[in-house]
Amino acid sequence: MIEVSGVSYYYGKGTSEELKAVSDVSFGIEPGEFVVMLGHNGSGKSTIARMMNALVIPHEGSVTVDGIRSSDEAGLCEIRRRVGMVFQNPDSQIVCATVEEELAFGPGNLGIPRDEMIRRIDEALKVMDLERYRTASPGRLSGGQKQKVAIASVLTMKPSYIILDEPTSMLDPMGRRSVLGILARLNSEGIAVILVTQRMREAFEGGRVLVMNRGRLAYDGDCAGLFSDRRRLGELRLGMPEMQMLSGRLAKMGVDVGGLCASPSDMADRIAAMYFGGKEGRR
Repeated sequence: MIEVSGVSYYYGKGTSEELKAVSDVSFGIEPGEFVVMLGHNGSGKSTIARMMNALVIPHEGSVTVDGIRSSDEAGLCEIRRRVGMVFQNPDSQIVCATVEEELAFGPGNLGIPRDEMIRRIDEALKVMDLERYRTASPGRLSGGQKQKVAIASVLTMKPSYIILDEPTSMLDPMGRRSVLGILARLNSEGIAVILVTQRMREAFEGGRVLVMNRGRLAYDGDCAGLFSDRRRLGELRLGMPEMQMLSGRLAKMGVDVGGLCASPSDMADRIAAMYFGGKEGRR
């Protein structure tokens, strides 16, 4: 379990430009959960994400991963093995000349035996559908393929948790769908996923939503509780997902699609069911 307990963090601490980025935040993430963390720019969500991976150590409070405190320097490597981190721009984390070398980088630093390393690389390439790019240069890949390489390099470390900091922000719609589908599959296999994003539609990917606002944890619950309250969304400086705006307009016209819609296809299916008796009536 990842336990974040009363953490606060200051940028430029002790200087004239000191800024409190995170203030007294507490929550826990269980193994196997899929959690989406939302928040506007500067809300503190990326700082919290880095705390869970021990890239940032809180000035106040504590972070523990499966009982290991991030402030314990002796446990840092083990925390970073258990909690993989994928950044917004894959170019900032890819350092090797070929995809295979990139996937070997982490296990090599851990001293994993060669046979086991090769097995992990083979497995990660297969999971991410990158087998044909094994010897390719990452620099020649598309943005979506690079993001897959970044995720694959984390998988070779055999993490229990994966944190992704806005991994779809630089991708086209097809790349976003591909990455989100992979995350759902990894979660179904028991890996906890923490998806940090500003895309409201991606909140529906997980079973739980955390919202950061002005450095504080402002919401911890499900999508229904968050998106049913327009006033709260305004206070949190979050936009309403497109499908929720559309369902609201339809409701004013007397068409009730019945609850939250996660995607355009979900909306289309519900409308088809209302007027044609199900998906099969949609052409």
